[in-house]
Amino acid sequence: MRRAPSTRRGPDRDPVVVWIPPIGLRTRPLRVTSVSPGRTDTDMQRAVVAHEGGQYDADRFLRPETVARTVLHAVTAPPDADITELSIRPTAR
Repeated sequence: MRRAPSTRRGPDRDPVVVWIPPIGLRTRPLRVTSVSPGRTDTDMQRAVVAHEGGQYDADRFLRPETVARTVLHAVTAPPDADITELSIRPTAR
């Protein structure tokens, strides 16, 4: 049986597509992690701050590398660990 991709809307309103392979095609157990990053230093955030009429200060936002390293930690976790949720927020500075 073929399963259709699951689609939902991400925080930036773009669809997030997740393809779940049928059980017969999986070579290892499926682990799912929900990632909820806070405001991240991106062009989109620069545009949001400009729209809000504020001054952009990159130090107030997460660095993209920080989010990437945290996600990498989740996907490379040992097989006896299942990281189901990541909530990443910038520290107050």
